[in-house]
Amino acid sequence: MNEVTIAIIAYGAISAAVIAGFFSFLNLISSKENAVSDSRQKWINEFRAEISRLTAAIHELVRIEEHSKTLSEKEYIEVARETYKDARESLTNIQLRLNPEHVERRPQSMEAKLWNAISKSRTDFANGDLSATVVDCDKIREEAAPLLKKEWERVKRGELTFRVVKVTALVLLIVGIAFVVLGADQLIQIP
Repeated sequence: MNEVTIAIIAYGAISAAVIAGFFSFLNLISSKENAVSDSRQKWINEFRAEISRLTAAIHELVRIEEHSKTLSEKEYIEVARETYKDARESLTNIQLRLNPEHVERRPQSMEAKLWNAISKSRTDFANGDLSATVVDCDKIREEAAPLLKKEWERVKRGELTFRVVKVTALVLLIVGIAFVVLGADQLIQIP
């Protein structure tokens, strides 16, 4: 074998190894970022379900409260027990999904606005203002929507690491192709 053939074989082997390593790295990053996006999607679905469950429980509690005058205390407790449990559980799940720093220190954040709407419904219910409590459910859904949309947009866009790696991969691919083309051109010119 002459020097040109050996150089071409070596060049091809090195190029193949670099390309394989590069795509292995991309696959690793992509897999990790897909797992994060799947977790975010699960969070969105569960959060949406908790908002639905909470507002349904509030509506049911209002309905029970409207008919409470016809019930004994024991009957009221029995009828309302499960609905109160559902409301408390949903409330806790929602609260645990919200960023407490945003709720407490950023009054204009989506999380703070949602929590304020939930708190208002609790206050209105406790004060016996049932019609306001029903209206509050609309406000809860209204305040949850932008938060859900923001998370959905984040899932569609992909995680920051994924976006950076994607752009880097494209640049490296273009540079790699240029390198292969220029390197092959140089190999062809070897006497």
